[in-house]
Amino acid sequence: MFDMKTKPLYYEDAYLRGIDSKVLSIEPKGSLTNIVLDQTIFYPEGGGQPSDRGKLGAISVEFVRLSNDEITHQAKGTLKVGKTVHAILDWH
Repeated sequence: MFDMKTKPLYYEDAYLRGIDSKVLSIEPKGSLTNIVLDQTIFYPEGGGQPSDRGKLGAISVEFVRLSNDEITHQAKGTLKVGKTVHAILDWH
């Protein structure tokens, strides 16, 4: 597997619905914020499959992308770098 900042836990257990992750970086992008976590259960868009959606704490994850070996969660709201946040998938 390639080297990424974010550990993709969906390869280890596709049925995980919630985990705690540490915020590695944030970058405001228009009305959304790009958030990089140390690990994720959110599957990014690819091959015609839409990305997972859900929550990082109280904020909504609208889109997840994999680009240049980095998984970015685009969310409505912001978090603090270094904070641990509970990530929950919208399972439906």
